Amino acid sequence: MTDDHDDTAPDDDRFGISAAAIRTEVERHRGIIRSGMYVPTRHEVRTAPLSWLAPVLQDWVWESPTLLIPSETMVEEVIAELTARPDADAAEVRKLIDELRGN
Repeated sequence: MTDDHDDTAPDDDRFGISAAAIRTEVERHRGIIRSGMYVPTRHEVRTAPLSWLAPVLQDWVWESPTLLIPSETMVEEVIAELTARPDADAAEVRKLIDELRGN
């Protein structure tokens, strides 16, 4: 796999989604944290167990509230981080990438 992740972005970056945007959505939902409100960090995408990461990414991409909806560019950045994982060639990672691309 190629290592296309953004080396200039900090590990704790949430793909450009700010803490303020997340707080705003939580406040708009009366403090209820719903599906899609957790935006993983770049480090989490590169290192977290897939059993945790896959549903988090799927919820963020398909279930997030308005202010947190990832752009196509953000999804491609997530995919770049996934391809930087040591297990990037594993079937589960490839499947997740295909799902994120809508395949």
